[in-house]
Amino acid sequence: MDPHIATAALRGMVLQALNLEYPNRLADEAILAMLQGAGYDIARFDLRRHLEYLAGPGKEYIALRKLGRDMWLGKLTPKGKDLLAGVIREDPGVKIAR
Repeated sequence: MDPHIATAALRGMVLQALNLEYPNRLADEAILAMLQGAGYDIARFDLRRHLEYLAGPGKEYIALRKLGRDMWLGKLTPKGKDLLAGVIREDPGVKIAR
């Protein structure tokens, strides 16, 4: 599989994991467990890079709250909900399984 597509699909899975808990926040450790349970071989540091991307300028699909080095909390934003629902234009950096 193309590495760009695999990365985009993983980011889509992160959004879907956050959608399961919407409107509540979800700890990075819980997201990591969900992804690993789905067969993704990903480390916590790599997950955090994707969380930063999804929360970054121009994306703002999630709100990220960092509680020190040990816990990050992610929450899906309305823009993230719209991306998952297909209401806004697709993002090439985030692949949503439909």
